[in-house]
Amino acid sequence: LPFPTVAAISGACLAEGFEIALACSYRILSNDAQTCVGLPHVRLGVIPAFGTLGRLPKQLGLKRALELVLEGRILKPGEAVELQLVHELVAPQALLEHAVKIALGAKKFKRPRASLHDGLLNRWGYLRKRLEAQTSARIKEHANGCLEASRVAMESMFSSHEKHGVLHLDRDAKEFGRLALANESKALLRIAQLKDSAKKLGSIAHKDVEHVNAVVLGAGNTGASIAAALVASECGLILKDNKDSQLKRALHQIKKHVASIAGLNEAEKSFLLNRIEATTRDSANFGNTNFAIEAVQEDKTVKIIALNELCESIPEESIIATSTSSFTISSFTSSLKRPSRVIGMRFFFPAETHELVEIVMGEHSSDRAIAIASALACKMGKCPVIVHDKPGALVDRIMNPYFREAFLLLQEGYSISDIDHCMQQFGFVMGPFRHLDVEGLDTAALWMDAIDIDEGTQASNLNYPKQLTALGRKGLKSGHGFYEYGRLGLRPSSDIREALHLDGAEHPIGKEQKTITERLLLSLLNQAL
Repeated sequence: LPFPTVAAISGACLAEGFEIALACSYRILSNDAQTCVGLPHVRLGVIPAFGTLGRLPKQLGLKRALELVLEGRILKPGEAVELQLVHELVAPQALLEHAVKIALGAKKFKRPRASLHDGLLNRWGYLRKRLEAQTSARIKEHANGCLEASRVAMESMFSSHEKHGVLHLDRDAKEFGRLALANESKALLRIAQLKDSAKKLGSIAHKDVEHVNAVVLGAGNTGASIAAALVASECGLILKDNKDSQLKRALHQIKKHVASIAGLNEAEKSFLLNRIEATTRDSANFGNTNFAIEAVQEDKTVKIIALNELCESIPEESIIATSTSSFTISSFTSSLKRPSRVIGMRFFFPAETHELVEIVMGEHSSDRAIAIASALACKMGKCPVIVHDKPGALVDRIMNPYFREAFLLLQEGYSISDIDHCMQQFGFVMGPFRHLDVEGLDTAALWMDAIDIDEGTQASNLNYPKQLTALGRKGLKSGHGFYEYGRLGLRPSSDIREALHLDGAEHPIGKEQKTITERLLLSLLNQAL
């Protein structure tokens, strides 16, 4: 167009909406918590088709444009400015007035200079080829069901870059149509719709979690991870543990997570960290708490003591959540005051990044407690799922046969790395053995036993986490489980067959990859149905 255009953005501006904004001369953004921008197309199995794949590399440089499109991240205002996707942040009430001034030429912005790396990419084709090979390898490793969309988007961006920003509008539109009709895109869209539905569960109680002062009791791996997620969601936090060493390690983990949050300046990061109180004693601030999470070790007696302590320490109207995975909520509440405010809240490790949270309804749990827990999960950017009170709740009960099938495959002579690789190739972030290591083998051993007892099955001979835990191998947290974790990274444990008393040597996977994948997937689907 022969005149400047300005996109004034307030609220969520995603996908095609943000593509239109990117086509404008200038973009200004409302600086509030509800505003966000992004191109989540590949997460839905499709590609941007309004010229963005050719336009964005010119605006950001090829490398950063690739990262933005292929990751499909949703960006907060500060991060969008940092990446030079938008030109300025403006107070919400002044947004329209500021946009008019820019359109009339009262304010101009300098065009960002290309980085040295982008300049070299423009000149030397072999550097583009190298970046293309690296990007292609990353797509194969991390695409997780979006492989075709990621590949098509990458090819279009490199093609446009080589032709100095030519827009492949017709080709991108045809590819969008083809991808949108594919089964992968339909499945990913359905998942996105279910996530949106889950995030509406807390809408009734969203006002109850506008200002959260939380207590996390227990600063181990689980407690520290939950605490970090709460702090990042602008919740006040009291972190209590009976060991100074645990608190010190947990605070280091929380600071590391806050430091990694994009789009926050140093003052904003300091504000989040200054709201943390770490203590080994009772705090006078317990009286200001409106939500408490018990995250002590998975021992029933210890958990009951911790829950009683919370009941005595925090206001009667405050909600109390237990993070147990092995016990029912109702088995704790008979000895507690006001059991109606006690629910289960199961985060998945690491809580900083995993989206799913199980909200477990105990026999006495009130609707208010369930609603507020769901609202807090949504505030933390999670997807709450309300489930019945059973050992293992929902996810672990579905996953249990999957892990047992993996153990059978290990017995048959397939290697840990081959079994895990099959599921990663299918699209899982990690395979069954790596998953158990990350969760913690001691925790997995307990809930596997609890599910067996509840279901009346006898599979204790296939509780490999229990056998490894008895040897002091608890997975990632101890540095050794199914894998060994050291300075050089992770590698399959060299003595795993000996440790589990398995006969015979490992044999190559050969042409059995499809069979192994189907066996593991069908064990999941059969249990879910």
